[in-house]
Amino acid sequence: MEDYRIQIKARKAVKEKRYINIRSSDGIFSIFIYLGKSQDYIVTSNACTCPSYLFNVILKKKHKYCYHIIGLKYALTAEQITRIMLPINEIRDILIDIYAYGKSLKLRKLMSRKENDFE
Repeated sequence: MEDYRIQIKARKAVKEKRYINIRSSDGIFSIFIYLGKSQDYIVTSNACTCPSYLFNVILKKKHKYCYHIIGLKYALTAEQITRIMLPINEIRDILIDIYAYGKSLKLRKLMSRKENDFE
């Protein structure tokens, strides 16, 4: 039952377009960010910076993945990832924000601006 709930949460995250792929302007660096309601997480296909990954996957071995990782896999398959290209210094600032404050206001501002460009 628990695994089913994780699958549902992962699909909902994809539907809400919470996955961002940030690439450096020179094309050398690329990273995936899960843009949460109150926290942002750095996600790869087998690791995540969220507390659930640390406690339920690594320490308790309760699950194989957190829903952020499962959602990233769904998003990649469905091509439901927002992609942005930035200079490496801006990417660094975003990563520092996420590690220091739990979320990046700079990334949220960029995403808000990007959404307004489509309206």
